[in-house]
Amino acid sequence: MIKIKVHPWTYLTDLFFPPKCVFCGKLQSPGTRPVICYECLNNIPEDSLKCVKCGGNMHLSDGRFHCYTCKSVGRQYDAAFSIFPYKDNVRDAILRFKFSGETAAAADFGFLLSDFILRLGFSKSNIQYITYVPSDKQRERSRGFNHMKQIAGYVGKYTKIPVKDHVVEKNKSTPAQSTLKAQERAKNIVGVFSVNERALIKNKCIILLDDIFTTGATTIEVAKTLKRAGAKYVCVITLAHT
Repeated sequence: MIKIKVHPWTYLTDLFFPPKCVFCGKLQSPGTRPVICYECLNNIPEDSLKCVKCGGNMHLSDGRFHCYTCKSVGRQYDAAFSIFPYKDNVRDAILRFKFSGETAAAADFGFLLSDFILRLGFSKSNIQYITYVPSDKQRERSRGFNHMKQIAGYVGKYTKIPVKDHVVEKNKSTPAQSTLKAQERAKNIVGVFSVNERALIKNKCIILLDDIFTTGATTIEVAKTLKRAGAKYVCVITLAHT
């Protein structure tokens, strides 16, 4: 488990604004980081080493994890992982973070993703950088922040793997994926992503972060964009999957 150094000012701030568990809301002791209670940290089921697309076991080959089932049917990523099922306290915490202004949760989600990434064996020695699925610009303005950029910043801090912004851009606004049926999602985002600088991507091993993996339509399209630009390896890692 990653150890987080807590600044002395944090303890003082926590005396006036006591931290609450990001998942269940229970009050935590001043200086608790990440703000996740013992019960949630140990009782929320984890789906480690499972491909979020097919549910199959992951295998280690040539120093990298691969889901052979997804590779054999032409998925555009090399591997895909998710930490939690998208339900109960996990679902509620992600929704509060994205839509109710609980932005402090970015640090806690970043911690969980970082710990997961390091346990998978990834580091700056085998991953050139981390990036994330770009937000729809209209929804980002409405929300007031880029939720994945905030999370990715903490992942870079905790893993020491560089984070690069704006590697992939979304060129036009589309209806929210959550409002569409499964068969409509892939069509909704075809061709809407592009890369800014191919030289930044060619022959690179990249971790692609997102919050939720549902049908995989968005992450597959972004991964396809990276692969077409010459990425050597793309691993999708999300907080949760449905």
